[in-house]
Amino acid sequence: ASSRPALLPRVLAGKFEVTRRLGEGGMGVVYQGRDINLARPVALKTLPEVSSGAASAMFAEARTMALVDHPNLALVYGLEVWRSTPVLVVEYLSGGTLRDALTNGPMPAARAFALGATVADALAALHNAGILHRDIKPSNLGFTRAGMPKLLDFGIAHLLAGEDMAPGAGTPLYASPESINGEPPAAAVDLWSIAVVVLEMIAGRYPFDGRNVSDVVRRLRNGSPDWQRLSESLPPVVRVVFDRALHCDAGARFQSAEELASAFRAAASNLDGVPTV
Repeated sequence: ASSRPALLPRVLAGKFEVTRRLGEGGMGVVYQGRDINLARPVALKTLPEVSSGAASAMFAEARTMALVDHPNLALVYGLEVWRSTPVLVVEYLSGGTLRDALTNGPMPAARAFALGATVADALAALHNAGILHRDIKPSNLGFTRAGMPKLLDFGIAHLLAGEDMAPGAGTPLYASPESINGEPPAAAVDLWSIAVVVLEMIAGRYPFDGRNVSDVVRRLRNGSPDWQRLSESLPPVVRVVFDRALHCDAGARFQSAEELASAFRAAASNLDGVPTV
């Protein structure tokens, strides 16, 4: 594979050994590292370019991640600075991401609903603390070695109270109709995104796929998954849940993360082989 200069030294702050580059997304680059003193793996997130705005965003992410304690939210261990660049030290999730898991094809509906309910529980904790995640997608859901799901990457999360938030969401494919239309962010943004992710788990493909970008945007705005191209063998309860969860009118959807989690668990209970997540 081609090589490139690393953004971090071999040993950071005398405490963290940098072992390999994991990937990048948005404005962040993530490396795997090892806490030398505690002998535990960590993930080190830094910036490819340093600007006052980007550095402020990284500090804000650290504060946001440290604000809420929940078993299904990735842990933040600390924040280092190297050459005026902030480096976020967070929990390393060795089980990979949901994006990785989806390469193996669709999940059983019961497992997908149970997993979605667990993530919705984590969202409820964020929302109750006045925080929106705003970038829920398969690559932002990781797993521990034991398979416990954890929501990560709060890089564009915003406090609901006391902050002038820009409209929109992090990834257009998982953006709600009102986000695409430029309306101010609300909890409905996150609820829509997790619903899209859960349906993608069940169907094994992105549910709003179309012939071109305009077709995808039209489907998103209309809340119209491509049911004809999705698996015809989907259990009836799947269509029932997502006809509501992905309705084009936010007022017709589930109104809280708790309500969405309850609906996912009820759907899982109607299916055989409900797993423990």
